[in-house]
Amino acid sequence: MEDSPFFTEELLTNMNKFFAGEVALLGNLNNVEEKRIKQYYPLLVSIIDNSKSMSLLGECNLINDMYMIARSYVERMINFMYLQVCDEDEFNSFQLHTIQKAYRRLDRSIETTRGKVKFAYTGKDSVTLPNLDEALNRFTSKSGKEITHWTPVPLDKRIEIISERTNINSSIMMMCKLNIYEDASEALHGTLYGSLFHLGVFSPGTKLSHPNDLVQYYTSLKTTIYWTCGLLTDDLFALLNEKYSNLEGMYIKSKEYTNKAVDVMKKAAKYNEETKRFD
Repeated sequence: MEDSPFFTEELLTNMNKFFAGEVALLGNLNNVEEKRIKQYYPLLVSIIDNSKSMSLLGECNLINDMYMIARSYVERMINFMYLQVCDEDEFNSFQLHTIQKAYRRLDRSIETTRGKVKFAYTGKDSVTLPNLDEALNRFTSKSGKEITHWTPVPLDKRIEIISERTNINSSIMMMCKLNIYEDASEALHGTLYGSLFHLGVFSPGTKLSHPNDLVQYYTSLKTTIYWTCGLLTDDLFALLNEKYSNLEGMYIKSKEYTNKAVDVMKKAAKYNEETKRFD
């Protein structure tokens, strides 16, 4: 008798519901007056949009594209968490980066030995933006070139700082970095590996002899993405509850979703082990 798969459609459905429930709670942060939440709430809106795209792509089994959107979800979520605990200068840098980027995009060009393309807004000189001089100075190198990253702190270090300045365990953030971010980066960079990894061809032991095997493999990938991104979102609510005393209600609700999802995972694992024993 064939082993019953751990990653079933039922488990996938449950993890999708868990993820959707966690994301729905993010919308409640729109009414929070805390500066470090309110000022960058648009980042949370983009995270919510990411989640909708992930679900749509998952339904269509467009797994490679789902990974790329999930990468955005992970990095934006880690950024938002980092912005809650970083130094004030770093916090302000996030906005200054936006100001100089908005200004610089009004006059852009690229040149090769075979030609040049330029986009320029004719009214650039009349554009005024708050703190523009400070923003340009902050994001211009000594050689006069644009500094393209909003922070010099790499993602791994941001994860480390979050865990150092809070009681949040870094394991879920690191899991998302390894399991989603790295493969998705290869896909975004257009490498051959990035075009193929989601098919399971680089995963030892993956059964791909029958068309249904790929469907089963996709089920495992989608389940894992929803599961880990849901846990990452729960980490955000744990961090916010730790930092702000008025957000306990959201944290309690998030923890209810998480505990239920953990129970479902444990039951699935137990059933899988029992099935193997009796095969």
